[in-house]
Amino acid sequence: MKDLDINPNLACVVKKWQERAPHLISYYEGENRIPKEHFVLHAALVSQCARSIAEKRISLLMRPIARLEPKASEKEAIDAITLAAILHDVGKLTDVYAKGSPGFRHELVSAATAYKLLSSAFNMPRRVLGVCTLSILLHHPPLIFKHVKSLGISEITGDFCRYHFGRHGVVKFLDQAGEAILDLLKAWNIRPKDWDFPQNLDRKCCFFIEKLILMLNDHLEKENKPKWRLDGVKVLFRGAVGAFLSILIPSDYRAAIQVRGEKKSVFWKLVEKEVERGW
Repeated sequence: MKDLDINPNLACVVKKWQERAPHLISYYEGENRIPKEHFVLHAALVSQCARSIAEKRISLLMRPIARLEPKASEKEAIDAITLAAILHDVGKLTDVYAKGSPGFRHELVSAATAYKLLSSAFNMPRRVLGVCTLSILLHHPPLIFKHVKSLGISEITGDFCRYHFGRHGVVKFLDQAGEAILDLLKAWNIRPKDWDFPQNLDRKCCFFIEKLILMLNDHLEKENKPKWRLDGVKVLFRGAVGAFLSILIPSDYRAAIQVRGEKKSVFWKLVEKEVERGW
């Protein structure tokens, strides 16, 4: 960690949890699953990069956010992207991921966990909560490519979520996962009102998909807007989620290569080109 550019507050949190909970791993290498990167280190680096980009590009970030949620402040938007950065890989802090179960999609578990925490522990505008959750859900393929042409979420995703949990059963979080994440939040002076990190998740958590879909329709009905306006709302959500992903994905990439070295997948090669172009 000596060679990494990381702020002192985060460095203290990383050092503490690397020593206290070495089992919290976010990346394993090879078939033998050799632990390569600690979760707290990766989350710290991603959040630092994402927050820096968000602060520099706050006017660009706020354009789609303000159209979707006019009352949202710049601080709420920056804190939301920081939360997305910290929670985007929380699905890896599970027994299923640690065992290397094939077909496990950590993005689904991360998004379900994020929705549960964001809706209960933070005073976040509902639509910003939705954008934050969707950006976590879509930060990796294959889900990002399945839904990029639509809103980014659909009943299909809900079906896949239930199938996924039906296949893997109850997903249990590793010991001390919630405490480590809470320390990261405090390092950014983000303090939840009621921190109740789940011990496990099952198929019931997939209702977060339906809740996000209802969120789109709900405010239309309250404002007595005709149903044909739904497509316009989808465009607004898509713009806001795209703004979040344009920060989260390159931040994830930059943090990963600092510790793991060059990433060779086709997806990351595309991200690398965009980062080089100044994304």
